[in-house]
Amino acid sequence: MRCRASKRMIVNDVEFCLRMARALLPTRPQKAATFVNRALAETVDARLRFLVLPTLSMIEHYDIEAADRWLDRALKYREARRADRLPPH
Repeated sequence: MRCRASKRMIVNDVEFCLRMARALLPTRPQKAATFVNRALAETVDARLRFLVLPTLSMIEHYDIEAADRWLDRALKYREARRADRLPPH
């Protein structure tokens, strides 16, 4: 019997922060900004930083829809990177 543990997704700190920021963004944008800052502090991935950094600017300008779009892009990028690392099933 094959172990199915490889199919389970493990969420790291950066992804947790990004997901929390996206969940908090509509109702508590300043708290979401805190999680975005934590994600920026945790990552060394330049592409991810490029996708996350505009989110803070959008939150400061109270453009919640644009901030949400930037967070979605960042999460899609993380998912694509993680998919490349998973062994084939």
